[in-house]
Amino acid sequence: MDHDIAMKWADYLEKPGRKQAKGKLDRGGGARCCLGHLCAMLKVRRVKDTNGFYRYGNGEGDTSTEVLPPSVRDAAAMRTPNGQLFSEGEGGPCLAHLNDTGVSLKGIADIIRRRWMDL
Repeated sequence: MDHDIAMKWADYLEKPGRKQAKGKLDRGGGARCCLGHLCAMLKVRRVKDTNGFYRYGNGEGDTSTEVLPPSVRDAAAMRTPNGQLFSEGEGGPCLAHLNDTGVSLKGIADIIRRRWMDL
C-alpha cells in the first residue's frame, strides 16, 4: 500500500466522532467500515443504491457496497479489495473481517500504521 495514503488513512480513522459500520462500506449517517472511511477520505463518488446502502466508485464495473472498488484499490496501491494483510507471501486476516468482528477503528489504524506494507 502507498505509505502516505496509509498514514493519512490511519489518522483519518482516529479522528473523534468517526462512526464504525459493519458489513457494508457505508450505512449512511457517517457510519462506515474502515474501508468505507478510506473511500470517503479519498473523496470517491458515493451513490445510494436501491437497498438504501451507499456504493462507492466511478461507475459501472467500478462500484461496491462491501469491498473497495478497483479504482480505490489502484489509487491506494492495495493488493486486495478487502484489505488482506500479507506477510512473506502468505495471506493473513483482512481489515474488512477485523472491522466486522469488533476491532475498533483505532485498532485498525494501529494495524495500518504497523503493517501498511503488507496491505
